[in-house]
Amino acid sequence: MLIIERPRDSGKTTMLLHHMLMHTEDCYYVAWTEDCAKHAFRKSQELGLEIAEDRFMGASYFESHACRNFELLVDDIDYILKRDFKLGCKLIKYADVMTITKGD
Repeated sequence: MLIIERPRDSGKTTMLLHHMLMHTEDCYYVAWTEDCAKHAFRKSQELGLEIAEDRFMGASYFESHACRNFELLVDDIDYILKRDFKLGCKLIKYADVMTITKGD
């Protein structure tokens, strides 16, 4: 598991998006809300990255679907843990790459 720990607004999400390009259709970006996932998808488009929209999901979607056979890239795991500790622990179990905001 790779953990990216950096300050807020230091490019953690962008690093995850570029990591997604190294994989085919076998990985998913997980954010703490569906809106955050949509924001990350829009950011990928702005960066000119060709990543399908269905590879972005909110953490609650992960819990209700069988996404455990894929690589999971979890953005802001610290916020997910604060919001729903049980769900955050499940994500940590299956995550391949996670970001944490340093100094928050």
